[in-house]
Amino acid sequence: LTEQVLQKTQGNPFFTNQFLKFLYQDGLISFDYDCGYWQCDIAQVRSLAVSLNVVEFMAGQLQKLPEPTQAVLQLAACIGNQFDLAILAIAYGKSSAETAVDLWGALQEGLVLPTSEIYRFYQGSERVEQWSHEDVEFSVPYKFLHDRVQQAAYSLIPAPQKQATHLKIGQLLLQNTSPAERDDRIFEIVNQLNMGVELIFQPAERQELAQLNLLAGQKARASTAYESATEYLEVGMTLLPAESWQQHYSLTLGLYETAAEVAYLNGRFEKMEKLADTVLLQSPRLLDKIKTYEVKIQAYASQNKPLESVLTALQIFQFLGVRFSQKPGSLKILQTLIGTKLTLLGKRIETLSDLPEMTEPEQLAILRIIRSVGSPAYNATPELMPLLAFKAVNLSLQYGNTAESAYGYASYGVILCGVLEDIEQGYQFGKLALAVLERFNAKAIQAKTIFVVTNFINHWKQPVTDGLKLLLNAYQVGLETGDVEFAAYSAYIYCYHSYFLGRDLSELEPEMVAYRHVIAQLSQEVTLNLLDLYRQAVLNLMGRSPDPCRLVGAGYDEVIRLQQALDANHKTAIFDIYFQKLILNYLFERYAEAAENAALAAVYIDGARASLSIPLFYFYDSLIRLAHCSNLPQSEQKSSCDRLPKTRAS
Repeated sequence: LTEQVLQKTQGNPFFTNQFLKFLYQDGLISFDYDCGYWQCDIAQVRSLAVSLNVVEFMAGQLQKLPEPTQAVLQLAACIGNQFDLAILAIAYGKSSAETAVDLWGALQEGLVLPTSEIYRFYQGSERVEQWSHEDVEFSVPYKFLHDRVQQAAYSLIPAPQKQATHLKIGQLLLQNTSPAERDDRIFEIVNQLNMGVELIFQPAERQELAQLNLLAGQKARASTAYESATEYLEVGMTLLPAESWQQHYSLTLGLYETAAEVAYLNGRFEKMEKLADTVLLQSPRLLDKIKTYEVKIQAYASQNKPLESVLTALQIFQFLGVRFSQKPGSLKILQTLIGTKLTLLGKRIETLSDLPEMTEPEQLAILRIIRSVGSPAYNATPELMPLLAFKAVNLSLQYGNTAESAYGYASYGVILCGVLEDIEQGYQFGKLALAVLERFNAKAIQAKTIFVVTNFINHWKQPVTDGLKLLLNAYQVGLETGDVEFAAYSAYIYCYHSYFLGRDLSELEPEMVAYRHVIAQLSQEVTLNLLDLYRQAVLNLMGRSPDPCRLVGAGYDEVIRLQQALDANHKTAIFDIYFQKLILNYLFERYAEAAENAALAAVYIDGARASLSIPLFYFYDSLIRLAHCSNLPQSEQKSSCDRLPKTRAS
């Protein structure tokens, strides 16, 4: 008997109790008072254990409950494993008090559990009478004891009636939910209607459900529930008629552009391309395409295609009446810089946060594209970065501030610190960026702006340790808002700064592995490669590689990754590979190889402009020259050492 009970119930105490009661009630086990012990028809029990699964067994037990309790349990099972009394009452068509009474039998049997003490308000006939006559509703949460109990209750609904039951519940919820409450109940409403979607034929009803699925998809996306968002948006798109782009343009655009963004956030880049191409083909207005262009730019950057991001942005700038060259000359950069400086002349930086709010749609669109293309431009075309920063500042000065102005001011601060070596003014623009961020409560660009200020500006004036908490904050905000690009960058730079701050490598390496797992899930290939590079350097220093000066290990191969970076023209990645190799070679006293890698890193140093790598590069480059100088031919010693004063000045 013990074996059969274990086989049937898997040791679950509730199911064990229910099964034993069932056997007793059916006479398969009984107590023989004359003999003083239990008797069991083991053959019948064994036969029953084989033929009856847990759900079927529990369904049989539920059918012994009063009919009103069975009816309300069936509806609760349609809602889910957890349900709220107010929603259940709407589906049941009775008051909360009456619904609670009919549910009470399931609570007494332990089939349903209250998850708060509020349910006690509905206990007792006097209280039921009181609450039935008062317009008072409480949120009373319940849950089924076990998934199998919910499944058993659901199985009591005849299969042909399941879709109709869900549809009726959804319609009742929709009818009894005010527009103000609809956002709070959107998932409950849409989940029920979607399960009955095959029974919805009227065009107006299908359009309404498509709109509800868009709202649910947008809410799920905002909550970073990207898989759920995908499901809602796909249902919404299937409900659209053939001529939806002409008949229901706003709804169709909303579904497709949101679905493209969610596909990117899920790392489904091919699907994103198809959805984005549909938007760009069908939408007649340029400004309606901006969000989709932003998604494409970010997706290319995530896939280690920074040049494609830049080229896409340049095309959009041209559509918006702004012309940038992919490789602007020094004269063009100087002319634009002078123009920006003249515009700023006489203005106090700290007062710029009080500029009026920007309202012109075209200028807002330009700033959004500048924000989107910032990191791929920095990585692949650093000569374009100054012009983007100058344009962002000039637009804000001319048309007023917007949330995107925060990133523009931060970018200008990067140019001041990293190109013009005006650390003080660059630092002031970093502070301005954070002030604008706060003014507009711009959480959507918070991760990106904090990252730029922390990684490229603050370290010139503040201890690097001060930025670690800010980077972790940017990482968390990025995850919460769906800015997966800068959530990943923030996690990587946190590890990178920790590495150079002398963190215990045995502690840092597992932390890198943890962040690597998250970045891989976010499908951020570029950041993943950079983190893998520094993790391999850590492993080399820990003695966990055949050659401490070669970045080759279980998850990284410098030859393969260098070629990938060269093919993508990813100057930041190229610089970092040579930079790490020069450090490792110096530490292990291979000075000639260190000098070779220092020379190669110098070619791509624009890819690290304004970052912590710049002072570190010159520091190690000086050490290498001093160590290697005596090994050089006398004719080369002077030219090598002549660079040291320049290095110190840098």
